[in-house]
Amino acid sequence: MTILLVGHGSRDPRSAATLADLARRAGWLCRPEPVRLAFLELARPLLEDALADLRGEVTVVPLLLGRAYHASVDLPGRLLANGAAGRAITLADPLGPDPSLVGALAGHAHGLAGADGFVLLAAGSGDAAANARTAAVAAQVAAATGRPVRHAFVSCRPGPERAVTALRADGVRRPAVLPYFLAPGRLLDAGLERARAAGVAAAAPPLATHPSLAGLVRDRARGARPPAPALAAGVRD
Repeated sequence: MTILLVGHGSRDPRSAATLADLARRAGWLCRPEPVRLAFLELARPLLEDALADLRGEVTVVPLLLGRAYHASVDLPGRLLANGAAGRAITLADPLGPDPSLVGALAGHAHGLAGADGFVLLAAGSGDAAANARTAAVAAQVAAATGRPVRHAFVSCRPGPERAVTALRADGVRRPAVLPYFLAPGRLLDAGLERARAAGVAAAAPPLATHPSLAGLVRDRARGARPPAPALAAGVRD
């Protein structure tokens, strides 16, 4: 069996490099099964090209933090369109939501010495339910750290400026950013720049750098099952 990790993809080479490092670390935990990496778009190898090069059973693990369009519609639909129904291909759940991600975020928060509150910065989605799940993660990180946490999105509201304003109202004097992103990239950079302009001086690294993520990938692979056909067009994230 081969474990195929599938990221969204980015034009920023730092993103692919960070996910490749995660794949290497997951590979140690998943031995003897090999671990490979592919992308949905914007980086290579693309999902379809990677599948064409693999033989035998394949377990696909989405390197995605939520259950919006790419995880619930795009990826399972593309697997079925490329013959997954006739091959031994299983699909795991995306990495989020999961308690271990809250633990990783809390760990990153504790590494930001002097910060007394946090902006949980995510990409944002056209799916309101996906955004609500991000808000729930912020509440869980606040409970885990004992410090105020406000969620914010780069591509929709609330933005980082509003989150910083809310933290100031909570009495926070030294806010920092906890990226709810797996890897660096242009979208995260844009959000961090807005947060800096709003008065945030520090930021944690993206989630894929945390040591616990390799174990989460392994656990997701163990729970994979055959992909189900998408029932609706869904909402793009």
